[in-house]
Amino acid sequence: MRDDLATLRTMAGSAKWLGSHPPAALATAMHGAWVRFARTGDPGWPAYDLAHRKTMIFDATSEVMSDAAGPERQAWKGHR
Repeated sequence: MRDDLATLRTMAGSAKWLGSHPPAALATAMHGAWVRFARTGDPGWPAYDLAHRKTMIFDATSEVMSDAAGPERQAWKGHR
């Protein structure tokens, strides 16, 4: 499949979830990460571990964050 939002919009019908101006750079970054992961097993950021909890946050400016869900995780602590 091509890395092409116009093609995706055509394939998905109206694709309202894409919005009227889908962010091409975001689509390219996410597509690249999936392709890298499929080819090499490495999406392009450090593996998740309990010591650092590094997670890629895809957005207009994507970044790796440590413990991005920390507040939610702490709120659930002791409720399992």
